[in-house]
Amino acid sequence: MKRFAVLLIGILLVMGVSSSLTFGLPPYPAPIITATVSNVVDGETIDVEVVAITGDQVIVMIDAQGKITSAFRFPDWCPVDVGEQVQVRYIGITVPEKASPFNELLVAGKTVYLELDLAHWDDEHRLFAYAYLDAEGYLMVNAILVGMGFANVVPDTLNYRYANILQGLAEKAKELKLGFGYSSLIFNGE
Repeated sequence: MKRFAVLLIGILLVMGVSSSLTFGLPPYPAPIITATVSNVVDGETIDVEVVAITGDQVIVMIDAQGKITSAFRFPDWCPVDVGEQVQVRYIGITVPEKASPFNELLVAGKTVYLELDLAHWDDEHRLFAYAYLDAEGYLMVNAILVGMGFANVVPDTLNYRYANILQGLAEKAKELKLGFGYSSLIFNGE
């Protein structure tokens, strides 16, 4: 019961902090991939089954000189298919193993909504994504983990859409002394 209370308080706190930092996250269209979480691998990786691909986003690739190199439309071009089992790696964060239970409380067995950035796959063939708990794209799992002090922000040269927001949440979590170094109530078996 204490875990649920800490989770609920944490989510409410992160929602309040993130709303002051993001000015109406998300500025981008809502996530287009709907998936069901079948397994929580660790604090930053989940196994999902893709159940739907929706939306009408245009992705534009721009080179270092600012010239458009290509453009393509989702869902016409999507790196996954409906029914596919995929391992998803949260973009822009790294999470210590001891945060896995918190990630599990957030997403295990639930429907998540995935937003992609420029790079889609990592070296281990995991799909890079921002994961959301709502279809509109307001409750980002990546941001919740950072805002609660359970994840560190990792700079990424290709996937940087929310880098400033995640960094702001990390700084706020540190300022508020959130995370493993500050609370004995979190995941101590109670």
